Amino acid sequence: MEMKEIVERSIALLKPDLIIISVLQGGGLTTLQSGAAPNPTREREKNVKGILMQWLSYVMPNYVQLLQVVRERTASAKFIPASVIRREQVRAAEGVIGRYTDQERARFNSLYPGTVDRFIKGELNVGIVLMALGTPNFWVDTVKSTEMIDSGMTGMREAFSAMGKIAEANGVSVVVASMPYGAYLGGGAAENLRRLGFNIPDFLDHERSTDDHIRRAALDVGVQFISVLEGFQTVNSGDLFIPFDGHYSPAGTKLYAKLLSKELTRKLALLAHSSRAPQRQN
Repeated sequence: MEMKEIVERSIALLKPDLIIISVLQGGGLTTLQSGAAPNPTREREKNVKGILMQWLSYVMPNYVQLLQVVRERTASAKFIPASVIRREQVRAAEGVIGRYTDQERARFNSLYPGTVDRFIKGELNVGIVLMALGTPNFWVDTVKSTEMIDSGMTGMREAFSAMGKIAEANGVSVVVASMPYGAYLGGGAAENLRRLGFNIPDFLDHERSTDDHIRRAALDVGVQFISVLEGFQTVNSGDLFIPFDGHYSPAGTKLYAKLLSKELTRKLALLAHSSRAPQRQN
């Protein structure tokens, strides 16, 4: 949602030759809803992440405040000990569980035992568990919900177009790159999300439409696109994502960097001529 603002600031500060816009496979349909480019504040309040943060602020205000402090201190290289964060996560988990209805508690107790244990001990991402409990069919909807897809496609076009125009005006090339996600990779990556409480049916295994949504939105507004999905799908490894989390592990990060660099190298000649303004030589 803040992509356009980041592009405007980074171009002036860093004077780059190339901007890479990384978009999470499937996730871009909600974080870049229609209207996101011209008014990120409004869309932040409407999308899944915004709704989740508002809810977190209500049920666990101290934890959300700590996250904000962590962000501020990290920026200034003043780190909060992990023990402090874990203690607050334990308190947050206790607060959430204490507010559950009988139905919500039953669903929570039906989660994979390891997930429940880690949640109570404050050892995993609180937000992703709450997201799974509240919207278990989220990743299915990225494929099945026409409303989500249409609005997300419009939002991505708006965002990519706005950033493309800023880049073009400054003689900077721009490329959109999709980031493969575990919900569509099957195997251990999909099972990891199931353990958190998401419904990940087998038909999502090797599903490509969410990657194609990003491709179409980028190409519709004249922005180059890079996909590394096939490279992720052909790797038969269960360690690409952090266990009980949705983020890339060190192995997943390394694979993404390797595949992205390879595809980017193939497109460099084309990208060098994609901006109307002259390119700088380094």
